[in-house]
Amino acid sequence: MICPKCGYEIAAGAPCPYCGHTVKLYSSNPAVNVLKSVGASPKFLVAAIAYSLTVVLSLFSVSSVVQGLNNVLVEAFGAGAEGMVQSISGFTVAGGVVGILLNVLIGLGMWITFVSCSNTKTGNVSTTGITICRTLLVINLVCTCILTVFAVGFFAILGAGIVEAANELMALGGVPNVSAGAPIAVICGVLLVVILLVIFYEAGAVKALTRIRKTARTGVADNRISRYFMVLTLLQGVFRCIYGVADLFSDPLDGIGQILSGVAAFFVALCLFGYRKQMTPLRFGTGVPTAPQPPQA
Repeated sequence: MICPKCGYEIAAGAPCPYCGHTVKLYSSNPAVNVLKSVGASPKFLVAAIAYSLTVVLSLFSVSSVVQGLNNVLVEAFGAGAEGMVQSISGFTVAGGVVGILLNVLIGLGMWITFVSCSNTKTGNVSTTGITICRTLLVINLVCTCILTVFAVGFFAILGAGIVEAANELMALGGVPNVSAGAPIAVICGVLLVVILLVIFYEAGAVKALTRIRKTARTGVADNRISRYFMVLTLLQGVFRCIYGVADLFSDPLDGIGQILSGVAAFFVALCLFGYRKQMTPLRFGTGVPTAPQPPQA
């Protein structure tokens, strides 16, 4: 097996003679052993705990959002808008409940994976938790793609309307103001780029879980986890923590939730970086440092 700290090839289950790092043997299969060691690591445990606490806090966030929305609608439209307020509140609550349910299932998947990886009585890894998370990410990716189709259709209709208005103006002998439509075009372009980046990110998450699940089932080493996905997850964690700290003064509950969410994303990214690093020499069988040789007499 490979020492995850210094990269030397060492005997399975034995302390590394070169750096002293103690490598716990979870499985006789090197690739599955890497998966179990990462899934049972303190980093993944911190991510699971932080994500679970985020889900708990989201229960309180939904109620506060609904109450705040009710107050805004009543102030804007008066007491006569009670029917509209109730309808919008109902949709908000329903959306919040669905979101919480999905987050609960992802948290459940993380805990199932952690427990399975921590189990030293078997060298295998249950793929149930990974499958739960992957299925939810696939659903999220499909929804994002559907949203993209609607966004493209909206932008196409908007563009056609602008062109038609310009043609009518020209037919009347006027000169269309091209610069007026430039900001709209820029906004549409930026939104499309952002949506595409989100799709690539979510697709990277699905591919990563698919390959990790395959390694758990077959024992074949696979380090193909998108760097774009890992780096963006790491940055997402950092920025969420920064935003959460800044939000503590105005909305402490939301600030704590953002910090916990950022911590979860940050440690998940660290686990993925470590997984990729340890899996690379197992997949290619190259790049493993040879043991230092004693000096020649």
